Amino acid sequence: MRRIILGLALVAGCVAPTISTRQRIGALSIDGDVGVSTTGGGATSSADGLGFERDDEVFQPRFDIDWAGTHLALNVFQSRHAGNGIAESDLNLVPGGDTIFAGDLVRSDLDLMLSTLALTFDVVPTDFVDVGIGIGLGAFEYDAFLEAPLTGSVISSDETFPIGFVATRGVVRLGKLAFEADVNVLEYSYDDDDLRYLDLDLALAYRFFVQVGFAEAVIGYRLLSTDLSYDDGDGEVDADLDYDGVYLGFTVGL
Repeated sequence: MRRIILGLALVAGCVAPTISTRQRIGALSIDGDVGVSTTGGGATSSADGLGFERDDEVFQPRFDIDWAGTHLALNVFQSRHAGNGIAESDLNLVPGGDTIFAGDLVRSDLDLMLSTLALTFDVVPTDFVDVGIGIGLGAFEYDAFLEAPLTGSVISSDETFPIGFVATRGVVRLGKLAFEADVNVLEYSYDDDDLRYLDLDLALAYRFFVQVGFAEAVIGYRLLSTDLSYDDGDGEVDADLDYDGVYLGFTVGL
């Protein structure tokens, strides 16, 4: 047994890690419904109705380390969806407090930030197909601001969800082309907070070999589907929202 462990350690020590960074930028659209009430489970307003517009410049940096059958990936992105619309339902967080009524003109601003760190282990490691499964940790931050300019009513809410999730990744290589898929899923419930989360990242990468390391041109598609419910003071926020869009990027690695 000691010889086996020593042999595995020597093999791992002889394999140099591959370190890379992928810088991506793209547009992210938003769709779904938002409800804010003092009782929970009330009527909702659509993201389109509230005026949440597409963010055309979403920067999505990613950092990866591959070593001895393991893959560590750090992902970060932040998007902002602001605009003007009309409330389709009454919005109120505090009994007797500010209320935005259905039909009111509304100025909306929604910020989303997601940071994740995923560790996967190869279960199908070949030169052509690579599949890994593992776990991840991260933080999901949600910050919303709604204002009815004609009445002066303001509703704001922010929440941070620490998350742990199941992480899967797959790569199919055909020469210099690579088809990549990363899928993270979670269903989270703690106290009065609930979050269901799907993060899907599909990419096509074309690799260029340079004198030291490699570079890749990348086109991809990102879908973040969230269904969250949480208490904020005396009221409850329910948001069932999907964010998705195409991105372009490049990778450099050693």
